[in-house]
Amino acid sequence: MSGDPLPESRVSTRGLMVTVLIVFVCCTVFAQRTDRGEDSLVSTTVPKVVMKGFKSRYPLATPSYWVQEDEDYEAQFTVNGKVMTAEFSRRGKWLNSEIVMEPEELPAMGVEYIRKNYEGYEVNAIIFEESPLGKFYSVGLANDENYEELIFDALGNFVTKGDYVD
Repeated sequence: MSGDPLPESRVSTRGLMVTVLIVFVCCTVFAQRTDRGEDSLVSTTVPKVVMKGFKSRYPLATPSYWVQEDEDYEAQFTVNGKVMTAEFSRRGKWLNSEIVMEPEELPAMGVEYIRKNYEGYEVNAIIFEESPLGKFYSVGLANDENYEELIFDALGNFVTKGDYVD
């Protein structure tokens, strides 16, 4: 009879250990997820070579989050008060960067081109994109019926319609 409490005690301890293990695993998994969704990564899960590429290009920046897109990694961070994203290959090679811009930051030639050729359209978004191809402004315009994306070079010269940089 004195032996009966011992097996119950072991079962309780084993059950407690399993529960603690499950809680630990769940906390670890959920701690790595952020409000960015399932694809978000914490910096410790980003390959070292990718982090090295990021730090080489943006030595003073700290990513607020990372997202893996196929085999590439994209970081979001802030530089000079502006939110940016930068994409790197799995080998750490920089692929492109993007910054959301205000309409008044588009060069004057771009503003004039839109004013002249897209009367009745409103600017929805301006993204400054930099890649090995160069520096571009991607401008989203819309009116009641249509949406257009225009690409301008760094000086504000019209380049093309559509998603030229990606």
